[in-house]
Amino acid sequence: MLLGACICVGSVSVATAATSPSPVKEIIANGYASVNSIRSFFFCETSACKKDKSAAAKSSSAAMNYLESEAIALRPAKVPQLQRPFVKKFIADVKSLGQVYAVYASETTANEITRNTGIVYYESANVGSDIYLLTSAVSGTKVLFADWGIGAVAVLYTMQVETQVVNAKNSSAATDIAANSDLEVDATALAKDAIGPNNQFNELLVTFAKSQETVSKAENGVLEKKKSTLSNAQLKADISTLSGEFTKIVNLQKTLSK
Repeated sequence: MLLGACICVGSVSVATAATSPSPVKEIIANGYASVNSIRSFFFCETSACKKDKSAAAKSSSAAMNYLESEAIALRPAKVPQLQRPFVKKFIADVKSLGQVYAVYASETTANEITRNTGIVYYESANVGSDIYLLTSAVSGTKVLFADWGIGAVAVLYTMQVETQVVNAKNSSAATDIAANSDLEVDATALAKDAIGPNNQFNELLVTFAKSQETVSKAENGVLEKKKSTLSNAQLKADISTLSGEFTKIVNLQKTLSK
């Protein structure tokens, strides 16, 4: 079952944003534009960004610097209690995005590029989701699942692509090991996304993340010819369970996004 690959980060108008303490006000006002600059550079789909990659690179770099400076300026303890979880996650997601952004251009191997492209893809979406949650908290408006879910969907899509790599008949052991290692990192990110507006969906994310970590570690143990903690039968059963959990997430995501 395939998740949609298109992650669109849009702006949200908030009448009460002007009363929010800085830098939260700045993030709400300018954060979406920064995320879109980064995504436009890495995942260009328009003729404008394709025409001038140099300008897109400069805009993306400035956007990354802006997000990092705002994340540094944030003080979770100084914002209202309701905003704190979203502020903390924003800080963590910007840090993760910034770390990959800093090394992306110097990475040369296919596995490194694949891993970092995936992280840029879902962490930039996560930052957009964080801004949306923060905007809703400041304005007191209801969180809409479809608008919040861009981050979680991006992580799930990345995990789906990497799972397809592991399952490919012509992939090498080294490629499979790298993909499984990436899936473990993705699983950690997915579990952190479990702060959305639907508790059932949040619980499914956490469960799936734990299952993925278990399966990926066991598969790499087999590939690296290490002593496995799971029998072959148990590993096959866990993989089947993992697939079922993913299907439940996708079905619920579609229902809640209507």
